[in-house]
Amino acid sequence: MKIWCLNPVKLTSLMLWRIEREKFRVVEYHEVTAPLLTNVDYILINKRFKAPIDKMVGQVQTHDVVIYDKVRNLTWDNYFEVKIVNDISPDTINLLDATGLKIWNYGNMAVFVSEELKTAIQKIEPNEFQFSEGFSCFAG
Repeated sequence: MKIWCLNPVKLTSLMLWRIEREKFRVVEYHEVTAPLLTNVDYILINKRFKAPIDKMVGQVQTHDVVIYDKVRNLTWDNYFEVKIVNDISPDTINLLDATGLKIWNYGNMAVFVSEELKTAIQKIEPNEFQFSEGFSCFAG
């Protein structure tokens, strides 16, 4: 079974700052439309993709979040934060069991998914993500 890196088609320069466990403040504005927002402090995913992730008991912890832009007086509540239990690396990728719905974290900046989770995500929205096999899009 293959393991895929999850890459949003829409890239964003949006920068967020955590102000509370479930609240983020916009530090640098950009449209809040990307299906996946990552930083060393968080992994946020659009709620449209929550159903298959909620099925992965023991692999993730999730909670809804709110993003505030105080300058523009805007609020978004269409994301949830996911804490991914399992890590992945170039050294471990070939040793992992990728059967079923599986998700991994690489440096809290990249999300990897199993073939089954990739298929579930594509059924929800086929054009939101590009999937690269393994670490093929990483330099090195």
